[in-house]
Amino acid sequence: MRVKLFLSIMNNTLKNAFEHKPLLAALLCAGTMIYLSGMVPYNSPPFSQWDLHNYRLMAQASPHIDRSVCPPYLYRILGPYIVGLFPGGDATGFYLAAILCSLLLVVVYFRLLCAVGISPRAAGLATMLLTMNRYFFGFTVWDCFQIDDLIAEVLLLALFLCMFKLKWGAYSVLLLLGSLTRESVFIIVPATLVFLWERKKIKEELMPLCAAILPGVMVFIVLRVIIKSTCTDHESGLPGSGMAYYWWAFFKYLKHFIQPETLFRRLVNAFVPFSFLPIIFFQETGEFLVRYKHLGVFYVLVFISAVFGGDAERLMAPAFIVFYMLLGRIIDKTVVNRPLGWMAVIGIAFVSTIHHQNARFLLPSQKYTVLFSMGSLLLMTLCCIFYRIKYRRRTVFSGFR
Repeated sequence: MRVKLFLSIMNNTLKNAFEHKPLLAALLCAGTMIYLSGMVPYNSPPFSQWDLHNYRLMAQASPHIDRSVCPPYLYRILGPYIVGLFPGGDATGFYLAAILCSLLLVVVYFRLLCAVGISPRAAGLATMLLTMNRYFFGFTVWDCFQIDDLIAEVLLLALFLCMFKLKWGAYSVLLLLGSLTRESVFIIVPATLVFLWERKKIKEELMPLCAAILPGVMVFIVLRVIIKSTCTDHESGLPGSGMAYYWWAFFKYLKHFIQPETLFRRLVNAFVPFSFLPIIFFQETGEFLVRYKHLGVFYVLVFISAVFGGDAERLMAPAFIVFYMLLGRIIDKTVVNRPLGWMAVIGIAFVSTIHHQNARFLLPSQKYTVLFSMGSLLLMTLCCIFYRIKYRRRTVFSGFR
């Protein structure tokens, strides 16, 4: 049923929309994936004891602050606070907020891709492929209580747009809002410094940038110094102070950071089925990183920041900004004007979304998820290798004409 629904949309409405209105195609694809993602059974164990338990307490206490919530959730105020102001139950509010933020993310990301010179068709296809990433898009719909993840990602996209246009007033407001969501938003700051250095604007724009950063940094620190958690249901040694939490988390998760399984999950599994495209298209990747050094810095910092948490794939989520931007540039040079090519890419990407837990229609067990995931990765990798070999042969033979 799930496959038939997706193929029906893809073969009819989606194809026509992609040809003429790429953003509409991306939104249609996002809507389909939102439906197919389903929703976490939040009242059933073990899910009821996940992070969502803290976020629900925060929403139910809104507009007040529930100090019994443990760090770092206590300081991720913005999403649960807003949801708590919605009429109706908190679960419904989180789900509606996740849908709205997911659709907004699609629109803003499409605009960002176009802003860096990617054609609208390639930008539309890259955004569609992002919506088929079960960790970066599907998970935050399924576990809609992680609303701050979505808000932080939308803010990061908007911050990139402001950075490109040197709009420091808007940049400051967005970073301030980011300080109320997730710590990962501040990764944009060193990336911005590198961007200004690349553009040879560091001298004239450094002071305006510092002024724009200051309010967000102050709010981030003050929240964690003033608000003390009274949480008692937490792991041994977890500090009540927000600033002390990061030292505790660093030493707790450091030993897992370089484990082979963790590295595989963060660098390969998180980007299935496109994990090896940057290697296969190494020339395009090299040109991309040379031209956009600030994006390379951003990606590396996202990876390093994952040392503060235990979730492998989900903590790499902000890296989608860089990864799918590179993918968009590769698409522009390969399949953007080849309908069979991009339809095949969409089909393989969809296979990777099928899951035993995070979906409306479930597979029987985890082994089937691994089969579909690794199968789609292998198939996409082989198709791209074949394309590169075929493309190189044509280039070589054309030189003898």
